[in-house]
Order: sequence, then structure tokens, then C-alpha cells
Amino acid sequence: MNIGVLLGCFSLAINAAIGGAGFKRFGFTPFSAAVTYFLGGTLGGAIVGLLSPLIRDNYSAALVAMAAFTPLIVIVRIVNFGGTEWSIGEALAICIFALAMGSLWGPPMWRAHVEKRKKRE
Repeated sequence: MNIGVLLGCFSLAINAAIGGAGFKRFGFTPFSAAVTYFLGGTLGGAIVGLLSPLIRDNYSAALVAMAAFTPLIVIVRIVNFGGTEWSIGEALAICIFALAMGSLWGPPMWRAHVEKRKKRE
């Protein structure tokens, strides 16, 4: 199952439980949040699938994770502020977010990749 769909359903359930305040505070509607999770998860999963042959160690796994998280933050930015002109600060924030998420999720991705390879052998 697409992790984006799962996160979208979870966020909609939480939003329904608290009466919509969770999304309004950040300028999201429930529909835009669901679309954001779905598109971000789908694009991120496609990037991981395409780049998974390049995973050789923790560092390359971190680079693949950085590439996978970039569409999510770009979609969040577009949903929040529209397609207006981007500043250097916003582009830098996207790079920092991708670096942080890649560093966080790269090592688990590497371990999953190694375990998957062992099962095939």
C-alpha cells in the first residue's frame, strides 16, 4: 500500500477527531492535505524505486532518501503558497529538509535493502 495513502487517511482521521483545527492552523484543507500526502508518497516511492539500484551503502541510501523527500516538501510549499516565485530562502529550506530527512531515513533504507538482498540469495 502506498505510504502516502496511509498517511493521508491517518491525517484525515485525526483532523476529523479534532474538528478541522489541525489543518486550518497551517492553511491546509483536509482535501489538500490528502492530495499532498498521496502525491508526495507516490512521487517519493517512484524515486526510490527508480534509484534503488544505486544504493550501495549508507551514504548512497541517504542520497536516494534525500531525492525521495524533495517532492514532498515541494508539494507542501506549492499547496501552502501556490506557484508564486520562490526565494533563495525557500529553496535553501527545501535543501535543508531533504538533507535532514535523507540523513534520518537513509540508514534504515540501507538496512531494508540489505535484508531484501539476503532474502533473494
